[in-house]
Amino acid sequence: MSDLFPRVGATERRLAVALLVVSLVTGTLVAGDPAAAGSVADARQTSGIQAANSAEGVAGVGQTGDESPANDSTTRPNDSPPGQVNPAELEEDGSLGSVEAWLVDQLGSRFERSSANLSEGQYDAAAEAIGEEYREEYERYADVADRMEDGPSNTTALERAQRRQQAFLTAMKRYDRTYDRYRAARDNGSDARARRLARQLRRYSNRVERRSDSLLGSLREAENTTDANLTESRRVVRNRTANVTARQREVERESFVGTELSATATGDDRTASFTDPLVVAGRLRAANGTPLANRTATFRVGNETATANTNATGGFRLAYRPASLPANASAVTVRYVPDNDSVYRTSNASLPVTVRQVEPTVRITDAPDSVAYNRTVRVRGSVTVEGTPVAGVPVRLTASDEFLGNATTAGNGSFVLSGRFSEADAGNRSSLRVSLALRDAALAAESATTTVPVERVGTAVSLNASRNGTTLQVAGRLTTEDGEPLGDRAVHVRVDENAALAVVETNDAGRYDATISVPESARKDGNVTASATFDGSRGLTRAQATETVAFPSPGGPASLLADAVHAAATAPWWALLLVGSAIALVAYAAARRFRPDRDEPATGGGPLASGNGSRAHSDADSGGASRTLLLSLACQQLDRDDPESAVETVYAAVRRRLVDQFGADHSVTHAELYALCRDGGLPDDRLDALRRVTQAYERARFSSQRLSTETAETALRAGSLLAEETGTETGTEAGTGTDGPATTEGADR
Repeated sequence: MSDLFPRVGATERRLAVALLVVSLVTGTLVAGDPAAAGSVADARQTSGIQAANSAEGVAGVGQTGDESPANDSTTRPNDSPPGQVNPAELEEDGSLGSVEAWLVDQLGSRFERSSANLSEGQYDAAAEAIGEEYREEYERYADVADRMEDGPSNTTALERAQRRQQAFLTAMKRYDRTYDRYRAARDNGSDARARRLARQLRRYSNRVERRSDSLLGSLREAENTTDANLTESRRVVRNRTANVTARQREVERESFVGTELSATATGDDRTASFTDPLVVAGRLRAANGTPLANRTATFRVGNETATANTNATGGFRLAYRPASLPANASAVTVRYVPDNDSVYRTSNASLPVTVRQVEPTVRITDAPDSVAYNRTVRVRGSVTVEGTPVAGVPVRLTASDEFLGNATTAGNGSFVLSGRFSEADAGNRSSLRVSLALRDAALAAESATTTVPVERVGTAVSLNASRNGTTLQVAGRLTTEDGEPLGDRAVHVRVDENAALAVVETNDAGRYDATISVPESARKDGNVTASATFDGSRGLTRAQATETVAFPSPGGPASLLADAVHAAATAPWWALLLVGSAIALVAYAAARRFRPDRDEPATGGGPLASGNGSRAHSDADSGGASRTLLLSLACQQLDRDDPESAVETVYAAVRRRLVDQFGADHSVTHAELYALCRDGGLPDDRLDALRRVTQAYERARFSSQRLSTETAETALRAGSLLAEETGTETGTEAGTGTDGPATTEGADR
């Protein structure tokens, strides 16, 4: 710096250099992203669109092989988010549209990879291609699409397609594995085992066909409502389904002998009810006419199962009590159900019938003494008609009209129903209701009800508040007293008892955040008290938390300074650089004019004689203090059981240090910063620490699951190492200037 001021004394040079450095550092900090500037509250407010800008996570951080877009031959050559732009710039709908299109392309590429593995019979790999990472990318896509004015009309189509593809893969995998066991049994001469497996294959084949139809419909819907190209996926699904159908025909042909069934209703009256059963007479023969004589045969009549003994000619008689048969049915199907190891194939017959509806009796024999939020409710009872047990009918349990669970009655008509109690109605008692899950059937949909008291469960709400100019950034979490998150609940945030009010909803993890503009009237005494309140309706108690934040009084020196800092934070970096340079030059001119000794030598033993080394130490002292504050804040957040905020804060400290250390642009993404540090020669142990911090940051910002305290503690230890370490750095901040060893001994003497 002495070359810039050859005729100015040491005191003048100190003043000019200090002002210039302050202006440059200030401009650099406020021009960067919120995390780099140290505004952790702002960083939490930043939209999740940053996830879209690095949709595959940190490039090279814990990812290898086909999981990286760069290694995926099915993606387009420039397979990266458009432009790596800042979140603020993405508020324009055009920028959001380009990110939305890129994410749709990514989701479609994952379907293509899944289909390619499916065509090769690699079901686990096919499922992984549209597994957890697909879910994360879909959530980013849905978030972007929701923020677009003219976004996709149906963002859930790709989610449905993913679920149904997973179900189809499960059905295909089960069929193929069973088919292999079937072929092995036939090759080994185990005919009885082969027939049992063949019957399983029949069920699995039917399941494959049903899920195929459902999946194809979802894929077409996704193509119609988004720009995804799923043509190849649909082709693979059709081909694999056709392959299963062909194999199943061969299995049926080589495993079973066909049968013929005839059935009629005895008597002139074909009316049937549970109290007046229909008597069915029939005959069972093989396809070549040979009677299936002198055996116990199982039949499925409507939805009920019955057994009968055949005579020497294959004849049989059975009584049918309709329960779930539709009340308006005009015919009922009788189906022969062979044993699993039987050589015979199933056959059907139909006979006309008139159904008469009767009313059953539903009884609750055992119920809990009380219910409470998230506790299991178990109810026992029975279903009968005039004392006769009703077997095989569906029953369901509700609490204050909220579904809890369902079951099917046993052979003696008994049932056990259970479910987790969610929330009570707006009272102190809840109605437990058991009803037949039937509609317009042979048995009327009767029910039984009992009322039990509701125990209120304690809740807790946390609040972290910080000032940002004239606004207040608040964030916190709502849980039960046992720490279970409470999502989709309203939290009322107030400033100085209604001076300002915001109502925010908690997410699935129970978290909330808000920005509140604080009026001057609330700032007149220099402090602002914020409160977060959960009203505690519907079986949950009330909870409240408060925090006081220092606010400068309007018009006071601190207020003017805060306004100046806020103006600087919103100004472009080049404007701050110009203003700072102008201040430095004015100070320089004033120093030359009013310096005490104009003949003071321009060189010598003043502090500035140390050159770059002294400036590096000055910057490092300022940056170190800021990073220490951030690390201290992260520890406090972790102590408050807020691991996500703690990880975001420690990442802000690490990012600030590394951006300065490697001379990176402050708009660099976390993936780009990691790559820059890796390529810039950051030691392996420091690079591993950065990887752990970055991965924890990604999970804290973009994952729907709560971050564990252990993960946050690991990230905090690694971040502290990176943020505070000074002895092994590279570049100008490492304690050595560009001109030589870092020492100020010569200057201090």
